[in-house]
Amino acid sequence: SPFITTRSSSCKRSELEFAVALLVKSVEATIRVKVVRGSWPDHYRGQVVSRTTSISHGGVVLLDTRYGKMSVNRYGVVELSRNVVSVESGGQLKVGVVASQFEDDENAVAEGLVDFTPKTTGVSHGNCDLGFYLVRTSIHWSLPCFVDDHVGLQNKPV
Repeated sequence: SPFITTRSSSCKRSELEFAVALLVKSVEATIRVKVVRGSWPDHYRGQVVSRTTSISHGGVVLLDTRYGKMSVNRYGVVELSRNVVSVESGGQLKVGVVASQFEDDENAVAEGLVDFTPKTTGVSHGNCDLGFYLVRTSIHWSLPCFVDDHVGLQNKPV
């Protein structure tokens, strides 16, 4: 499993913690979450998290509406705080959607998880049925950009 480096930074009102891992032979996953049936209840907060199987602990929080309702636009698309993650080519990407009461980190009202096998191009889809609504997760796959051996302007095959 990859070595994870963490750094913290503090200021007057907050503290940020950064966790970085080197993923060898990775692809980029651009994530889109859309409510395709039902609607998100106003009295539930929402959380969307991605994980890769090569990193056994932690995940990338794509959205956490801890103190407010889920931000869904008029087309049903969940407005994520971030939507691009890296995934090892030989691993798996897991995207979870959780609904819970406001300020309740322990008890999920409903949750769903979709597994994806990475690709170098194309789109993958998966559904989470959380009872009161159905969410479709779409992943648009792409290669990271490289110039020589560094991330940059043109694609280099994995």
